[in-house]
Amino acid sequence: MDMTNYQILRAELNKIYFQQVGLTDTATLRFLDDPVQCNGMSRAGFRDKGLLKARITGHIYDYLGSYKIPTYMESYEKNDTLRVKPVQPIPICVFVYNMAVESICHRFNLPEARELTYPIVEYYLETTIHELQMINPSHVYALDYATPDDMKHIERMTLKINAVLKAFFERRMVKLAFYRLKFGKHNNKIFLEDEFSPDTARFFAFSNQGIVDSSSFGVSDEQLEATFHKFIQLTNGE
Repeated sequence: MDMTNYQILRAELNKIYFQQVGLTDTATLRFLDDPVQCNGMSRAGFRDKGLLKARITGHIYDYLGSYKIPTYMESYEKNDTLRVKPVQPIPICVFVYNMAVESICHRFNLPEARELTYPIVEYYLETTIHELQMINPSHVYALDYATPDDMKHIERMTLKINAVLKAFFERRMVKLAFYRLKFGKHNNKIFLEDEFSPDTARFFAFSNQGIVDSSSFGVSDEQLEATFHKFIQLTNGE
């Protein structure tokens, strides 16, 4: 794309937000193929990763929108880009755990893939690219990252998103074990932003007998590309 008439709004490790000069209501998000540091862990890059990220995120956010969950996505354009609202990011990552994965296993001495009786929701501040600092709502209020009303809204949205996505994947014989959410504000309203992909989530397959296969959607360097392709078929059948 010729960027002569565009300005960069935000640049992150695996994506760029840009906007046509003179327009303020929409922006374009381009996903890159590059390796990323995500949730404190490394995720490999590979050819067409950005394209797969855009398709997966576009499909999932469109599905969430059908449940009246406000996302920043306007439309899936083509290839590796989405048309989005130019939100101002709230500098908080929301981690949602439905099952025990690495971090939860280590902290609470739980076996991998144990299903939790209630989702664990944690808040993190991105202090650097490679570091996440766990915080609680009082930190958020004291440091002016968001208001109490904003956090109540984010919590309600998070629990609704979790209910919708858990059901979506369980109908496809997949457990949504863990994922990350980010939110932003536009015209004083809160929207879900960022991405949803195997870079930001963990999934376990399960059988009709309830047997969980924790290796079915691997995220090692050797497994990640196959996981992305498996996931694109799972989410939109293409």
